[in-house]
Amino acid sequence: MVMFGDIHDKETQYTYFKEWVRGEMRRSERYHRPFSIVALEIGSSKTQGDTEDIISEDIIFKIMVKLLRYKQRASDFVARFGTSGFIMILPETDKKGASTFTERIKVHLKDFLLDEEGFGDKDIVISKGIATFPEDGMTNDELYKVVNEALNESKKKVRGDPNTR
Repeated sequence: MVMFGDIHDKETQYTYFKEWVRGEMRRSERYHRPFSIVALEIGSSKTQGDTEDIISEDIIFKIMVKLLRYKQRASDFVARFGTSGFIMILPETDKKGASTFTERIKVHLKDFLLDEEGFGDKDIVISKGIATFPEDGMTNDELYKVVNEALNESKKKVRGDPNTR
């Protein structure tokens, strides 16, 4: 697994991401196989700004890094996405496979947090966005736009935005 979680420069991460997507597009076109891009964002359904929630989200984020390192395949690419999320490239993975993967990650994270003292009553939410090549786009920009829009829709749904019901 390639993981750029330690790179704090967003521009550097985005450059690596775009290069990795371009390489995956070439491979997918050559072998006629899909790949998916998954964005996950971790948060709380509680109002932000409470120091306890911020500390908890930082701890949750560190746990998520460990979980992704354990669950990812050697061929997968993972990078930070924003302040509380990850973006992943999953080779040889269609949209259904990417959705199954994200659901497993969500279950493992929530199970782990319920076992940890102090997290039992936290309302943890994980939003997801998925884009699959070539189904959702044929360029970096098209895929990034689809995954970002799907992530934003997911965030509205999991946080109870009345405009998404």
